[in-house]
Amino acid sequence: MKNKELEIKFALHDPEQGHEVFSDQWIRTLIVPDTETTLPMRAVYYDDGSRSLAAGRIGYRVRKEGTEYISTLKWSAEKETAGFSRRLEYNLPAEDETPDLEAFLPLLRAETFPEAAELEETLQSCGILKPLFISDCVRRLAEIRFGETLIELSCDTGALSAGEKSEPVCELECELKDGREEDLKAFGAKLVKRFALQPLNDSKLKRGLRLSENK
Repeated sequence: MKNKELEIKFALHDPEQGHEVFSDQWIRTLIVPDTETTLPMRAVYYDDGSRSLAAGRIGYRVRKEGTEYISTLKWSAEKETAGFSRRLEYNLPAEDETPDLEAFLPLLRAETFPEAAELEETLQSCGILKPLFISDCVRRLAEIRFGETLIELSCDTGALSAGEKSEPVCELECELKDGREEDLKAFGAKLVKRFALQPLNDSKLKRGLRLSENK
């Protein structure tokens, strides 16, 4: 399956715990030079009135990363376990926060995995999209070289909001950029031991969907 996203997510007690990870001497030795940065990120998550995308295990958002807009479609057939998730992910540049599901149809039509046709049908039958919730965070990130594997380490702090309801976001993510899944999991296990981290199985999408119910 192309365009796979493999990541491990951890819950943080507070932003200071994320700072502790990034300031750790061992972590500093693994950071690839000139890859560390901080970005404001505002993401609007969309679905139709029947929540057709959520029913099809699809997440769709448009996110402003710094000054750029990125439209993202995700799908997963697996449940998160011990903070680990494996998803199909497509990213396309966008002009603004306006949703555009049709832009992803050519990408799905070019795929050969069995569920591609079903995903295409779900997108085509989706009703009028409306914002469900917003993720407004600051992301600190850096690329980590762990053995021969490249991992993006990031810390998100901010909040999810749906109408007048909100809840805080404070989490650490390790995403495989290039290399072996086994190395990603080994790196995650070392983080757990070194910083007493707790795996986080609920994605921002899952938390935001709950938050947006009966808003």
